[in-house]
Amino acid sequence: MRPFPSRLQDNNKLSRRWRMRRSIVIARCVRAVCLSLLAAGAFGAACAQNSIKAVAASIQQGVEVIQIDLAQSLAAVPSGFSVQSPARIALDFPGVASDVGRAAIEVNQPNLRSINVVQAGERSRVVLNLRQPTPYKAEIRGNSLRVTLQTVAETRSPETSASADAAVAPVRGGPITLNFSNAD
Repeated sequence: MRPFPSRLQDNNKLSRRWRMRRSIVIARCVRAVCLSLLAAGAFGAACAQNSIKAVAASIQQGVEVIQIDLAQSLAAVPSGFSVQSPARIALDFPGVASDVGRAAIEVNQPNLRSINVVQAGERSRVVLNLRQPTPYKAEIRGNSLRVTLQTVAETRSPETSASADAAVAPVRGGPITLNFSNAD
């Protein structure tokens, strides 16, 4: 009458094997999750290592200058675009976070009204709100980006300003004749 104890021993061996396999599978899953979280954290930190620390505007020798201070130097001047109405200049900083602390900075200079610094995902955008459309020049200086707004006098060439100031005489045109008979 030994069949019952032998079956019990077989069941114990199976349950031990099953528990061992289950614990190995769980350990592997936990390891995979930990490694993926670690990799995601390292990737996020690598992408957003740089950050905008401060934004300041000033007038230097009659020229409006915006200085954007960063934690690290930029590899290249960020891409940007300008909008005519309302007059704005936008600069995009991919892989850069915003540590400015506030989104809107009031400036009230002759052409620069305010500056907005916003972050979306893994990039930041600096928007210069202007009174009138103005060309700009951006250059990297150490850990800063210096944006210079050209003055209105610089944006108008001598030929343009002379022709714009000259009076335009009205001209009367002759009659216009349209022939629609040969229209197919």
